[in-house]
Amino acid sequence: MSQENLVLHNMSEVVAAVPHFLGVHSQDSLVVVPEVTGGAPVARVNLPRGVTQTVAVGEGLARAYAGAGVGVVLLAYTDQPELAGAVCDAVRERLEPAIPVIGAVAVDGWVRLDGPHSGQVTQSDRDLMTAEFLLPERPTPFATPGQLRQAYAPGRPVPDQLMVLTAERAAAAAGGGHVGEVEREWITATLHRAAAGHRPAGC
Repeated sequence: MSQENLVLHNMSEVVAAVPHFLGVHSQDSLVVVPEVTGGAPVARVNLPRGVTQTVAVGEGLARAYAGAGVGVVLLAYTDQPELAGAVCDAVRERLEPAIPVIGAVAVDGWVRLDGPHSGQVTQSDRDLMTAEFLLPERPTPFATPGQLRQAYAPGRPVPDQLMVLTAERAAAAAGGGHVGEVEREWITATLHRAAAGHRPAGC
């Protein structure tokens, strides 16, 4: 398997791969995984509450995956099965038929919300995904979102002039043209360096 075109063969592999895609073990989240990665994104949003939030999430995901040409799996990370089912059903309505939903799962182990099947992620599944993502030297996933936020929190206040410069660069990148292209390349290179240099303590 290649991470650029990673084929996930079963639900246990999907669940095992998600922390590596996101860099963190998800909590209270809705995660969308395409059946074949590389051309379509893996997305994570806070698990919506209520009709308004759920509709907004579904419409946003429909725009993100429009034209991707692949089916997706919906994974609800919550210990509330009824909430997981309601969210996945509502999001499915917004995605289909343009974007096939090939599975909807509540993640605690994993339980299919659209069928009778359930299971656990085996150690061999975890080892397989760990090996797959170690090849491109991806960092080990954080155990919690709180640890992820702490790792990227600034160690000291950011100077005002640096904030102004960052805003100017972001505006230039959004503006398009040659300047925008150069700025987008700079931003991408900076993010790649940050990701490559990150290693959790003790690893």
